[in-house]
Amino acid sequence: MRGRRTEKRLEAHSAPESTGVEHVGGSMFDHVPKADGVYMTVSLTLEFIT
Repeated sequence: MRGRRTEKRLEAHSAPESTGVEHVGGSMFDHVPKADGVYMTVSLTLEFIT
């Protein structure tokens, strides 16, 4: 399995190396490869301070 992770340009250069992951800087919509299907996930963390 291969994957792409998009981040802000500066963060993409400092991201740790991972097997099968290509770190790409910029907008994720500029770097979507041609394929039959795309699987996207969103991770949202909410921390409430009481």
